[in-house]
Amino acid sequence: MEGIGIFRGTFLAEILIQLQTQQFDIPDLIPLEPSDEYVGELIDLEKAVFSLMHAKKHLVLSTCEYCGHTEEEQADPKCYNALKLKQQVEVLKAIGFLLVSDRLGLHDEKNIAIRKGNKVVKQQLKDQGGRLLDDLLASMFK
Repeated sequence: MEGIGIFRGTFLAEILIQLQTQQFDIPDLIPLEPSDEYVGELIDLEKAVFSLMHAKKHLVLSTCEYCGHTEEEQADPKCYNALKLKQQVEVLKAIGFLLVSDRLGLHDEKNIAIRKGNKVVKQQLKDQGGRLLDDLLASMFK
């Protein structure tokens, strides 16, 4: 596929494929909360990263049932694939938030979240009713 360039042969090429197909799906986002401070919206590149991250997260969760705790079970190719996907999810999450924070100048913010409609918000601390996207994503690996 043209335009993949330096990412050819890596999972990062999938971001460019997402951009070309414009198939952005980031389910499970909650609506804006009254205490949220709207700071912007995701652009297509960020949508592609978070959409791909979600798709890979879903694959991890559906594959994890095969990963047991014994060495034999963990040696299973399905388990290896789940671990590889988990690492990709973590990289995509970091890239996504770096893109958002860099573009919107939010480098010092710890309470950035993505809301339904691809809205980027600064939210109140968790104990005040907000739910950090970071916490939501972290929970998928427990």
